[in-house]
Amino acid sequence: MLKKFNQYSEETVKEWFEDRTVKDKFFKDNLVKDKISKIDEGTLRDFVRILQSFNSFTNKDYLLKEMLKTGLPEIKKALKYLLYGEDSIDKRFDYVLENVKMLG
Repeated sequence: MLKKFNQYSEETVKEWFEDRTVKDKFFKDNLVKDKISKIDEGTLRDFVRILQSFNSFTNKDYLLKEMLKTGLPEIKKALKYLLYGEDSIDKRFDYVLENVKMLG
């Protein structure tokens, strides 16, 4: 029994680590301050796909479509403010909740 558990545990850890590596690379490639302005619809689609908080949505295309109704320039502005703004984190998070559909 313990051998099976250890095998399961090792596989789970490996999968988690691989998933974490992909997400870390995505964030480093797209969400650093000077790259947020280059986010396009495809990048936003990848963002929605990999973010854990969106896992409960089975139709991620719908989620993206609704999010894009906000407008890509406003989404970029909100992400930059959330991640790099100087106001308190609660004020920055509230801004995103109020200004970007489906994000928050």
